[in-house]
Amino acid sequence: MGSVWIDLLRSFVTNLMVALLIFSLAQPKIRRGAIIVVVLLSCVSYTALNGICYIRGKYLYVVYADIFILVPALILAKPFFNDTFFQWCFNIVTALNVLGVVRLLDGEVLGILPYPEYTMIVNRAVLLGVFSLLFTRKLRPFYVLVRENCGPYLPSSLGILAAFVFLMVNSRFLTSYRMLYAMVSTLAILFYISAFWSLREISDKYVIREENLRMKSREMFLSSSARAMQHSLSLMEELSEQSRIKEHDARHKDVVLLQLMQEEKVEEAMSILKGQLTFVPSHSRKYCENTTMNSIVSYYVTQAEVSHITCRVLIDIPETIGIDSFGLAMAVSNLLENAIHACLDIDPEGRWIVFNATCNGQLLLSIENSCGPEVRLGSDGLPFSEGHRHGTGTQSVLAFIEEHDGEIVFSVRDEHFLVRILL
Repeated sequence: MGSVWIDLLRSFVTNLMVALLIFSLAQPKIRRGAIIVVVLLSCVSYTALNGICYIRGKYLYVVYADIFILVPALILAKPFFNDTFFQWCFNIVTALNVLGVVRLLDGEVLGILPYPEYTMIVNRAVLLGVFSLLFTRKLRPFYVLVRENCGPYLPSSLGILAAFVFLMVNSRFLTSYRMLYAMVSTLAILFYISAFWSLREISDKYVIREENLRMKSREMFLSSSARAMQHSLSLMEELSEQSRIKEHDARHKDVVLLQLMQEEKVEEAMSILKGQLTFVPSHSRKYCENTTMNSIVSYYVTQAEVSHITCRVLIDIPETIGIDSFGLAMAVSNLLENAIHACLDIDPEGRWIVFNATCNGQLLLSIENSCGPEVRLGSDGLPFSEGHRHGTGTQSVLAFIEEHDGEIVFSVRDEHFLVRILL
C-alpha cells in the first residue's frame, strides 16, 4: 500500500505541474482564482483515475489513460482559453513533449541520488517548474511566434509525441530503451530550438523591412509636402508683391484725397472713398524676423480675419533658427488652417485664434482657438471631430515633429482647442 501512495503522490505532482505548464503556454479566459480551482479539481480527478490503475498493478494502463482520457479532456478544455483550436492543440503537444524530456532526466537522476521514488517526485516538480518559468519569463516571446504560426510545426511536434508514446508503451520490450528515449528527447529539444530560432530571424527581417518601407514612405511624403509648400510660398510672395504695389498706390491716393479736402472738393473725395470700400486689400504685416514664417502667418491671419475670426499673434522667431524653416512653416500652416476650419463651425461672435511663439535656444509654439463641442481627442491623442477626422495635415505635422525629435501635445477643454510644440 505504501508504494501506491507514492505512485499517487507522483501522479498528482506530475499532473499539477503539467497543468501549470499548459497555463503558462496558453492564454486563459478565466481569472487566476478560477484557474487554481480548475487545475486542482482536474488533478485530483485524474490522480484518482490513475490510482485505480496503481492498485490493480496495471501501470501500463496509466499510459493508455493519458492517450485516451487525458488528451481528449485537455482538447475539450479549449473554450476556457483564447487560443485557436490548432494553437491549443500545439500547447498540449508541447507540454506533453516537455514531460517526455523530463521522464528521460528522471531516469538519469535516479541512478545517482538515493531514495529513487521520492527523488522522481521532487525531480519532476523542479524540472517542470523550471520549464514553466522559462516559458513564462524568457521563452514566451519566441514561443508566441511559434504558436501563432504553428501550422507547419504541429505535424512535427505530433510526430515527436507519437515517438514518446510508442517508447512508453513498449519500453519493457526495447533493449535499447534509454538510447532511443535519449535520441527522441534530443530531437524534441532541437526541434523547438530550431523553430524558435527560425521564426525569430524571420520576424527580425520582417521588422527591418517594414521599418525601411516606413522611412522611405515618410521621406517621400515630407519631400512632396516640402515641394508643395515651396510652391505655395512662391504664390504668397507674388501676392505680397502685389500688396506692396497696392500700398504704394494707396499712398498716392492719400495725397490726392488730402489735396481734394484742402480744395474743399468733398464730393470727389467721397467718390474715391466709396470706390475703395468695394475693395478688400491684402495687408503685408510684420510679425517676426523670419521671412518664411512671417509670410505664412500674414497669409493665414488675413484669411482668418476675412472669415470674422479675431486673431491675436505674438511671435518672436529670428531669421535664422536651428531647424528647417520650410518644414516649420508647413507645420504651422497646417495647424493654422485646422484652427480656421474649427472656428468656421461655430457662430462668428465666438471665433478667435491666439498664436504665441518664442525661440530662446528651443522653439516653444502654441496655437489656441475656439471650437465646437464635437471636437475631441481620439484614443491616440490626436484631434478629430464627427465631420473632420485627423488626416494628411495632422500626419504632416506629426512627421515633422518626429523628424526633429520634438514634442507635441493636443488638448481640448471647454470648447477651447490647444496645441503646444517644443522643438
